[in-house]
Formats: sequence, structure tokens, C-alpha cells
Amino acid sequence: MNEPAKIQLKSQVEQLAAEAFHQHLISGYGDGEYPGEYQIAINGKPRHFPLEYAKSFLLKLVERGKLTALMR
Repeated sequence: MNEPAKIQLKSQVEQLAAEAFHQHLISGYGDGEYPGEYQIAINGKPRHFPLEYAKSFLLKLVERGKLTALMR
């Protein structure tokens, strides 16, 4: 993956993480320990994921959160 694509992917992950955080679906987020990783805190426990996996995980989590909110 070229550098502009990595930057765009990281930006997408950051936006999804912020949305998930504000919906109280995750307890924190930020840069991972290594390049190409992103840290997501779930129930207070930090986990490190590759950017591609983090994007997929957060997309599913945010969509599930929206569905749950609609059902209330």
C-alpha cells in the first residue's frame, strides 16, 4: 500500500473510532505502538489492530450501534 493510501486509511479509522467513542461503543482509541497499527480500547483494555482490521471492526461496531439506537 502506498503512503497516500495509508494516510487515507488511517484518517478513515480515526473518524470511525471517534464516532464509536462518542456512541460509547469503545472506551478509547489512538495510534498503535507500531506503524500500521491502531489502538482501540474495549472495556478499558487496549488492543492493537492492523489498520485494515481496525477499519472493518469499527465499521461493523458503528453500524451495529446505529441499529441498536434505532430499536430503542
